[in-house]
Amino acid sequence: MAQALYRKYRSQTFEEVVGQEHVTTTLRNAIREGRIAHAYLFSGPRGTGKTSTARILAKAVNCLNPDPDQRPDNTCPVCTAINEGRLVDLVEMDAASHTSVDHIRELIERVHFAPTEARYKVYVIDEAHMLSNAAFNALLKTLEEPPPHVIFILATTEPHKIPETVLSRCQRFDFRRIPAPRIVAHLEYILQQEGKEAERAALEQIALAAEGCMRDAVSLLDQLLSYGGDRITLEQVEAVLGVVPATTLARFADALAQEDVSELLGALHHLVNQGVELRQFLDQLVRYMRDLLLVRVGGRETLPDLPPERLDTLTRQAKALSEARLLHIIRRLNRVHQEVREGVDIQLALEVAFVDVFQQPAAPVRPSHEGGRTSTPQQAPRAAPPPSPSEPPPAGDVEALERLQQRWKQVVHWFRKHRRFKIQAALSGAEPVRVSGNRVDLVFRNQFSLEQVQQPEVLSQVAAVISKQLGREYQVRCFLSGHYVPDAPSHEEESTYRPGQSRMSEVLKDPLIKEAVQQGGHVSDIK
Repeated sequence: MAQALYRKYRSQTFEEVVGQEHVTTTLRNAIREGRIAHAYLFSGPRGTGKTSTARILAKAVNCLNPDPDQRPDNTCPVCTAINEGRLVDLVEMDAASHTSVDHIRELIERVHFAPTEARYKVYVIDEAHMLSNAAFNALLKTLEEPPPHVIFILATTEPHKIPETVLSRCQRFDFRRIPAPRIVAHLEYILQQEGKEAERAALEQIALAAEGCMRDAVSLLDQLLSYGGDRITLEQVEAVLGVVPATTLARFADALAQEDVSELLGALHHLVNQGVELRQFLDQLVRYMRDLLLVRVGGRETLPDLPPERLDTLTRQAKALSEARLLHIIRRLNRVHQEVREGVDIQLALEVAFVDVFQQPAAPVRPSHEGGRTSTPQQAPRAAPPPSPSEPPPAGDVEALERLQQRWKQVVHWFRKHRRFKIQAALSGAEPVRVSGNRVDLVFRNQFSLEQVQQPEVLSQVAAVISKQLGREYQVRCFLSGHYVPDAPSHEEESTYRPGQSRMSEVLKDPLIKEAVQQGGHVSDIK
């Protein structure tokens, strides 16, 4: 059976531990000076070398080499026994599956026996935060006054869950996420040893996907070597990870900068046709916009792990988007996560978000200096915002309008409660602006939401819910922001007079117009 790469290339000396020099240097000096503690706590993200360093420390304190600077030498009988996993004086326990106090009591009973082969008995407790409170209490006395021949090493990814009484009895070492360039260099070393090749961009993508975890990066490399043969390409990495290529994300960012809704919707539909997982795409797009924001406010130095080509693209795009616009886009995309959790179809939620993000103006941003220049405000949005509820159109029932505006959330919630999620999402982008006679006027921020509600069976249901809230029968009329005509005639009168939005529903029935709107088009006016 072939050995996994992460086990084959597991660090065997302090020098081989990647990216944790602040830890390994301290431990080597302690070995040289004979200042060995009785208890250590190794904390940090997974896959950063905690348990590997614990095994190296166990070898170093027991190595038979007379020169402290050469420990561990990996050649003496004790080092060899540890490398082969047969030294009985090294006890490794997974606290995730041994959480009870009985497991710790059994361990403590063995603590007082002298080591059989080595100088010290070393107990490595992985995922130590999983121990129960009773188990920690049982261990506490032994940690406080251990036998001189015993060393405890606790490893954890969540040090905040370790009791303070335990923390105070350990020397703590915090492991850090490994920078992407260091991961790439280590992957190149492994490929050289294995006689394989890979594109630099492919290794950079692996390093970014690993998010500072060397074990994940090496495991992914192992998988790709099985998938792609002797040479790993960027396309293979993207296929295995199921990620959207960076060039595609850059295309979306360019469209957002240019406020090109048609391009955004077209690119999204292309991803859907390709079978891309939209939840993962959403996560990637939010992260990409976050990177743009960091470059916009802090420059390239804020993202040292990214490849230079990616940084060049981000720098160019960041100049076209203000901080306010980037914050607005990120917040709007994050709302999609919440909408999806509530049951809204993710494709619909993204389509509405792409249209909606340009309907609302971004909040003004204080001037920030970049390269001696002051950033300028973002362009005004294409469509005007809906009329303010505090300024209702004349000749309306102001009291009824105020009641409806106060209860609008209940109207929207009714459709969520009855699992009409598309209607819920559409009404979330609408606002009641006038109640007059037996009519309620709704203004929508985007064409897509308006079309969802204007369907006859939907419109009648919305009218019924509104009527229940107001206590009498009402009809509902829908308008697009910027096209609201307060005194337009009712539906029955449209045959003789159809200004503005009152003709919109008829125009949208035209097959050619309907197809254009589905592809991201927008009916701005009717002559």
